[in-house]
Amino acid sequence: MFLDEIAQILELDGTTKNSYSAYLKGANGIYIQGNVKITYCSTVKISFAINSLQFSVFGENLKIKNLTLDTLAITGLVYGFINESKLKL
Repeated sequence: MFLDEIAQILELDGTTKNSYSAYLKGANGIYIQGNVKITYCSTVKISFAINSLQFSVFGENLKIKNLTLDTLAITGLVYGFINESKLKL
């Protein structure tokens, strides 16, 4: 995958179970590398956990393009990427 090659060139690969990396592909998607567990999925919101941290991606026409044990690629028009663990509502 193209983003894997970029991460390798930038020496960003090597995430552990306690870390993550997120690469925003403009407004057209996002690529997450780490120990990902999907908790919610719709066309406007995809939520996932990386260990005890909870994240959400918001947008339009969101789709999971690639999912492996340590990577998640989401395509669609991305409006935001939020660390919900830091939200105090």
